[in-house]
Parts: sequence; structure tokens; C-alpha cells
Amino acid sequence: MALENNLNLPIEVKAKIFTSETDDWLPYVARAIVEDKKSCLVQGGDAGMYVIIGGVFAGERDSSVLRLINRQKGRDEAESIAIMVPQPEMPSLAAESYRDRIRKVVTALDNEYFGLIVPASEGIPDWLSSYDRLHRVREKLVLWGDKGGDCPVAKLYPYIRNKYRLQTEDFFIIGTSANLHKEKANSYFNPAYEQLGDKEGLAYAVMDPDEDKYSKGSVTILSALPLTRGRDRILVVRESRSADEMIAKAPQISRMTQLGWLRYSLSVKAQLGRESLIGRIRGYNIGNAA
Repeated sequence: MALENNLNLPIEVKAKIFTSETDDWLPYVARAIVEDKKSCLVQGGDAGMYVIIGGVFAGERDSSVLRLINRQKGRDEAESIAIMVPQPEMPSLAAESYRDRIRKVVTALDNEYFGLIVPASEGIPDWLSSYDRLHRVREKLVLWGDKGGDCPVAKLYPYIRNKYRLQTEDFFIIGTSANLHKEKANSYFNPAYEQLGDKEGLAYAVMDPDEDKYSKGSVTILSALPLTRGRDRILVVRESRSADEMIAKAPQISRMTQLGWLRYSLSVKAQLGRESLIGRIRGYNIGNAA
């Protein structure tokens, strides 16, 4: 349903506002991110945050969407942005040799929302991934912030797949928290839109009238990178309230102790001659890329 501008929003806003009460917004948002290479503002699900989303085709050389979204947030144009993909499809975006163990973890974590740093598959463009010099792999954060499958992003994902006949490996929805860089106003529509609604290239905004039903919690981030203490481990690198439940469901997941982090960070520092792993992972902009 299209919404009149009655939310006391800035008069100069450019993005048309829909609500998610009906699905009439779907073709507009889908066309904007698949065909027009613009961004949109939508609710991301149980993690409780609005996100700015865009679309990238596999092997695409043009990084204009990444640069557009980062400009809208007011941060470096080359900053990494997560790929938003449902949990069962996450293994498809990892390097082939890692897919089986990642599949076991995401199967065990059914009905949880989380992010996972994986060695990137070949189809993910280089500019959309980060090169890990220590492990000599391209890494990528893949993330899904919804349990129930009825938030706007969860509806948009299958709509695009069906309408454009695109598989998981063909097209990626990228998304980042809907706030200006280092600002924390992304849980509710009005403050998020007030910051972003007049940004050039933001085509549409979708307000969820039931936004209070979401938990407003952060997303647990896991890592499947080949850390030095074992190839088969999945490590917790950022915790939310669901971390203990996730560890109980999937024995492959573990926390690294503070001593372990210290040892590993010293190893990274010695081999790369730069900042510790703790700083590097947290500098991956998990909070901003997620």
C-alpha cells in the first residue's frame, strides 16, 4: 500500500513510501534493485533493524551499487556489505570445499537468524568480498535476520527468484543497517527514513506497521574461515542473546577463549605486521555490513 507523506518527514524526500500490509510494493522494489541498480529501505526481520538493500549479479564488474549504498550511509565507498541470503542457501555462496560442513551447521541452526563469514564462492565479485591475507582466501559475510519468513526482505527474496528466474548463485541481495555511519537509528522506520529518505539513488521505502514485533536484537556472527586451531571449527566472533542456544544446537560452534584470541591475534600480527585479528574482524564492519 502506498503511503501518503504524513509522518512529519522532510519535505525534500525523494523515495516513495509503501507499507508492507499488502504486497503491492514487491514489483517496484524488485525492479529497482534488479533492473534499475538503485537501493531501497526495508525491514530486515527478527533482528529488528531496517536495512538498505541493493542487487548484484554474479560476476558483475560494476560496483556502483556498493558505492551508492556506502555513500548513502556516509562511509567509504569500498566498504564491505553483507549478502542477505536465507540460511539453507548460505552453503551455495561458500567455496565448494567448505559447503558440506557449513550445510551441517545451518541445518542444525534451523529457525535461528545469524551471519556467517565464509570463504567466498567464485561467483561473488572480488569487489564484493575481502581478501584474507593470513588464510589466503576471499571472505564474505552472508547473513539472514529473520526467523518467520514474513518480513519484507523474506518476501522479496523469493519474489525476485521467481519473477526473474534467478538462482542463489546468479544474483545477490546485499544489505546494510539503515543508518548513517556510526549512528544507531535503524530499529524504527521514522528515524531511519529521516536520515536516508532524501538520499540520491534511494528508490523506495517499505514501512512495516508491525515493527514492534521484532526483537530489536543484534545478530550473532559466526566464522567458517580456516582458523589456525582447526579447519572444522565454526567460531563465534560476535555474540547476541541467541549464541548459547546456537552452540547447544550445533556442536561444531565454539567460542575462542580470551587467551586463544590473544595467541591468535599475536600470530596475525607477526605474520601480517598489522593490527590484531580482533581489531580486524570487528573492523570488518560487522555492525555496519550487517
